[in-house]
Amino acid sequence: MEKKRSPAEERYYIDRERWIEQIFEYPDISHAEFKVLYFIAKRSSYEKLGSYWTVARIADKCRCSTKTVSEATGKASRSGFLRVKHTLGRENFYAPLFFWL
Repeated sequence: MEKKRSPAEERYYIDRERWIEQIFEYPDISHAEFKVLYFIAKRSSYEKLGSYWTVARIADKCRCSTKTVSEATGKASRSGFLRVKHTLGRENFYAPLFFWL
């Protein structure tokens, strides 16, 4: 049985899906970069408003290089789609930015 979501939580997940669509339509994002950003988005939760991952773990899960992960997250960050909080030697925090709000 699935837990009933609050209206704010439901809004977050609707916005997250809209964010994925925006990334898909963005012309400067390659297929591999989209896969990385999709992975990050789908693992972002309402409770954390993002997700914590190491670059190496994302690369492993997406079957791509750490360079691809860094390029994808850097490009999305510079374009205003993603906030990245880097923590040396630990997991980074990735938060999709819903710029239409």
